Amino acid sequence: MLIFASWWGCDRGTVRYESNFRYCISPDICRTVSITFQHIKVDDLRELLGDLEDHELQHWISSNSWTLKENDLVFVTNQEEIVKTRNIVDKVNFESEHCHL
Repeated sequence: MLIFASWWGCDRGTVRYESNFRYCISPDICRTVSITFQHIKVDDLRELLGDLEDHELQHWISSNSWTLKENDLVFVTNQEEIVKTRNIVDKVNFESEHCHL
């Protein structure tokens, strides 16, 4: 989160700032939010996306199929449904030449 937030606060005097840069990088930020968060505070999302106005923030919330909740949280996705658990079976051969018990 700090990387994106620090970009918006940096001195852009040495960087040519394009007016549409925010909209060029915002899909990447939204993708990162989508794979990282289940819920995110509205203020944190706003900061990540560059201190957007309400209507701009609402655009990104709706275009990513996120849901604005009553308690100033944005529901991003149910990460538990996305992450698949796997049983990992590891076999140890105690009779190998490298294992002397």
